[in-house]
Amino acid sequence: MKSFLLIPFALIFAIGCNSQQSSNKPGNMSSEGSKTEETSSISNTQSSKEDSYTMVWVERQFNPNYEYSIFLQSYKDNVAVGEKTEIDLSSYGGDVMHDKYHSAGSVGFPVQLNSDQTKAYCSIVKNDELEGEFFWAKLIEVQINSGESRVIAEFDGFFPAWHYYEPNNTIYGYLPHKNQLIAINVESGEISIINKFRHYQDELNFYPQENGTIDIITETADKKAFKHQFSPENNSTRTTLVAKTDQFSSYHNGLMVETYKDWSSEVEEIRIHSEGKLKKSIPFTFNNFNTYWVSNDEFTCIKEDSVVKMNTELQVTAEFEKKNIHIIDNLDNSLFISYGDHSNKTAALLSDDFKELKIIKDINPDKIIALLK
Repeated sequence: MKSFLLIPFALIFAIGCNSQQSSNKPGNMSSEGSKTEETSSISNTQSSKEDSYTMVWVERQFNPNYEYSIFLQSYKDNVAVGEKTEIDLSSYGGDVMHDKYHSAGSVGFPVQLNSDQTKAYCSIVKNDELEGEFFWAKLIEVQINSGESRVIAEFDGFFPAWHYYEPNNTIYGYLPHKNQLIAINVESGEISIINKFRHYQDELNFYPQENGTIDIITETADKKAFKHQFSPENNSTRTTLVAKTDQFSSYHNGLMVETYKDWSSEVEEIRIHSEGKLKKSIPFTFNNFNTYWVSNDEFTCIKEDSVVKMNTELQVTAEFEKKNIHIIDNLDNSLFISYGDHSNKTAALLSDDFKELKIIKDINPDKIIALLK
């Protein structure tokens, strides 16, 4: 399994964005050994909770020129609902911005939707990774029913981390080359500066809260992670120190998980921070730097060929084993995972209690760029 490192935004896109791939049509993705049932109960207890989400993936091909299309498909648990929708942005050139599932550091979802799924917001870029040249980044609004699209904003630098906030029809995001947190009015395209950071942000993640605020977690190279509690109502920001680290992994309700690795000694630890202080740490050999919260007091991390669930005291509460297992994202009631041989991966939902596994058929998990709840 590939381990992801926290590296600067510019380097992320130099190695990952706008790579012109050969045609890779989706094949039927079978389960390990073709013996796993579509829904298999790991214990006698089955969960009645369903996950509703939209899967977003990209298909790329040369025909004869490079073309790419974005596809949207609604799901309930492991069952597709309705017809898939295709969004073709090839006329703009460039490519879909790299996504957080397949790149290092804090890259967001390159496709986001409004609540009734009538509009999609897509970020695309054009650069030459071999020559190290960057040309532009664009935000596109697409009317899903008609396919009509327009450019909301265009930038002369990368725009890797952003969040669409529907109540005021605004996109908030980070411009690394200007070190700015900005707001973009979707209707007019007007851009305003929310905050000018003192330091370059190696990591920036958006965590929308139920009260309408947005917690923005940032991390700098001087080993400090901050929470910026942002209010879209008045554009105010309250900043507090979350942890003294440059190896941020995940954040939830004031707690931050750090996947610590000392590269000189190869020492690895799971650490948990609260209110800017180290709460606890344990030795732990992980196979991926990402962690995912499944409740207010439990999170998951990845070892070689297994997923481990821990509580906030860093005690292991459950473990699930599969060859080459990887967590793609967490949904409301399940972890969206992949496993199996790299040439024949299986996509599945693993319930948060680790008691039920639901296979998702005919999906290539490597092509998924977003799971939108």
